[in-house]
Amino acid sequence: MLDSVSWLQFSQAFQVDGIKDSFNGGIKYFLSNNIANGKYFDGSNEFLIKLLRNKWATLAELSSTKTQDQLRDVTSEGRLSSSAFETQGAARLATRSHERVKEAFSHSRTANIVKERIQQRNAAFKEPPEPGNGASFRNFVTIGIVASLSAGLLRSIANLHTYGLEKLHQWIEDRPAGMPLLTVANHRSTMDDPFLMSSLIPFRDLFQPQYVRWGFCAVDMCFTNPLLSRFFNNGKVLPIRRGCGLNQREIYTAIGMLQKGDWVHVFPEGKVCQKSLGLIRRGVGKMIAVAKERLGFAPMIVPIYHEGMENVMPQKRETNELVSMLPFSGYDVYVLVGDPIGVDDILEKYKNILSSPGEAPKTIEDTPERLRMYEEICDRIAVTLSNLRQELRRKVALEEGVLLGSVFGNEF
Repeated sequence: MLDSVSWLQFSQAFQVDGIKDSFNGGIKYFLSNNIANGKYFDGSNEFLIKLLRNKWATLAELSSTKTQDQLRDVTSEGRLSSSAFETQGAARLATRSHERVKEAFSHSRTANIVKERIQQRNAAFKEPPEPGNGASFRNFVTIGIVASLSAGLLRSIANLHTYGLEKLHQWIEDRPAGMPLLTVANHRSTMDDPFLMSSLIPFRDLFQPQYVRWGFCAVDMCFTNPLLSRFFNNGKVLPIRRGCGLNQREIYTAIGMLQKGDWVHVFPEGKVCQKSLGLIRRGVGKMIAVAKERLGFAPMIVPIYHEGMENVMPQKRETNELVSMLPFSGYDVYVLVGDPIGVDDILEKYKNILSSPGEAPKTIEDTPERLRMYEEICDRIAVTLSNLRQELRRKVALEEGVLLGSVFGNEF
C-alpha cells in the first residue's frame, strides 16, 4: 500500500478537488505538485504504480458510496467491463442517437454561414476523374513529396511518441494477400492527415504509393476547384460531401478499394473533435458491412488513438476556426496503435440481411435493420477508441510522468 507521507498528501489533494471526478482530480492535483521535482516519481515510478494498482483500496477509504457505484463498471486496467460494453460505453457515444443527431451546427451567425458554404460547395461539386489503382506515377510523385515533407515538418516541430507502431507497419506491409486494412482514428486537428499519418508510415513506404492509405476529405475543403481536385486525387484522397447521407459514390469507391485489399483510413467522427471523442458516423459501419458482403469476410479494422495534435494546430472551441494558420511547435504528440477490432459477432447476428459474395447489389438500400447493424459496429469502434484513450494515458503517466487527462474514467 502507499507509504504514510504519500497517503497523506494524496488525501489532501483529494479533498481539495471535491467530490466531482474527485479521484481523477485528486491524482491530477497531487501529481502536478510532485512530478516536476521527482519527489514521488523515481526511476521505477514506484509511487505512481502503487497508486494506479491500488485505486480500489484508495476509493474504499476516500470515496463516497455514490462515487464508488459510478466507477464500479471500470476494471482494474481502466477498461470498460463487459457489462458496460454495450450499455454505458455505447450509450454515451452512439446508441441510437444516430437517428436524432445531425450535423452539429448551432444557430449562431458564423455557424449558419459555414452551413450555407458547405451546401453551396456540395451543389457545385463536380466529380473528379476515377482514382485509378493508386500506384501510378502521379501518385508516386504527389504522395512521395507531400508525405515526406509532412512527416519531416511534424517531427521537426513536435515530439512524437508512439506505442505499438511496429504492429501498424507489419499490417501495412505484410498482411495476407487480399486482406483489406481499415484504420480508424480520432480526429484531433486539421494536420492529422497528411502530417501525422505520414509520420506513422515507414519512410521507405512513402515513395511506394501502394503502401499508402486511401483517405477522405470534405468536398467543401479540398475539392473546391479542378486543380485541387486533381491534386488530392493524386494523393489518394476521396471526396466526401458532408451532410449528404450514406449513398454517396465515394463511400462505394472506398468499399471497392477494400475489395481490392487496399488500405483505407477514416476519421469516423467526421470532423475535428479537440476536446473529446465525437459521435462515430454510420458510414464506417456501412463500409465494413458491405465489404463483408462483397468479400465474404470483414476487413482488418485497426484503431489508432492520439493526443497532442490539438496543441500543434488548435481551433477555437466556439467556432472551430483555426487559432493560427501556422502550427505551434514544441508540443508532445502521443499515438497508440491498438489491436484489430473484431466485428464478426455483429455481422453474424445480422447474417440474414447480408448478401452473399457476388450477389451484393451495386448500391445498398439502408433499411432500419441495416442501420442498426451499422450503429452496432460504430458502437464497437467508439468503445475501443475510448479504451485506447485510457490505455494511452496510463502508459504516458507511468512511462513519461505526464498526465494527459483522466486515466481511470470512461467519459466520452
